[in-house]
Amino acid sequence: MREGPDGIRQGPLSETARLARSRNAEQDDGELYYTIDNGVRLSGMPAFSGTHTPALTWRLVLFIRHLPQITPEELNEMKGWDPKSTADPAHF
Repeated sequence: MREGPDGIRQGPLSETARLARSRNAEQDDGELYYTIDNGVRLSGMPAFSGTHTPALTWRLVLFIRHLPQITPEELNEMKGWDPKSTADPAHF
């Protein structure tokens, strides 16, 4: 993987990263919900309708909307939620 001119990694998951940065600003909440629920065809972003309840999908919409205002303290707190937060270079 490499970074593109906008600093976003290029590759099969790049559409997912863009969703959190710019595309969500152009979509209303219902469109963002639809994107999470149905995925983005041929982008690497899967549909989550089979694994996420509507309530969880709406929570993701709220989380994505909060990302532009996220604080360093919130980021540090979230690091503790993921036991695999450090990537193992052997997997790349």
